[in-house]
Amino acid sequence: MLLDVIIIISILILSVVSAILGALGGQHDITIRRLGVPGVITLGSLLLTFSPWAVLLMGMFGGLSMGYGLPSFNGPNGSMDDEGSVLGKMVWKIVPKEFWANVIVRSLVGLITMIPVAIYTILIHGSVIKCVEGIVVVILVDGFLSWEGWGSIKLFGKNLIVTDLVYYGVVALAAFYIIHK
Repeated sequence: MLLDVIIIISILILSVVSAILGALGGQHDITIRRLGVPGVITLGSLLLTFSPWAVLLMGMFGGLSMGYGLPSFNGPNGSMDDEGSVLGKMVWKIVPKEFWANVIVRSLVGLITMIPVAIYTILIHGSVIKCVEGIVVVILVDGFLSWEGWGSIKLFGKNLIVTDLVYYGVVALAAFYIIHK
């Protein structure tokens, strides 16, 4: 019972740290996000499972390094002023509607980010259902909420975007939910 409480508190603390690192990385140094979020999740997973396979979780770096951008046509007379990311351009060619293209691109990035978590979890305890549940939550939050403008808050002298805090906190909580038996 006491161990369960300690585990839950640890997961919550590590998720808050991941949220802050994700938000800091978005506003200041992207490396903080790309290495910090998977690093915290890897450390937490090592503590939860004692499995050396936890190093696979650093593979989240790949998904966290992907661009979301869609092509932008806000230049003079509707000309293209931003080509968008590789993924954004591919999705835009298939779905040239801004809302749905954003949802699809961000959902795909959420899915790709969580693939290392799924592989790790299946390797250590084979829980496919928990993988699907956690990944669906991340896809929904990334696809429908991560690009909403919820403002910013000042933390550690830095302005952090609230949606970044929510998204990276959810990524960590979902990862720990999937990983922890």
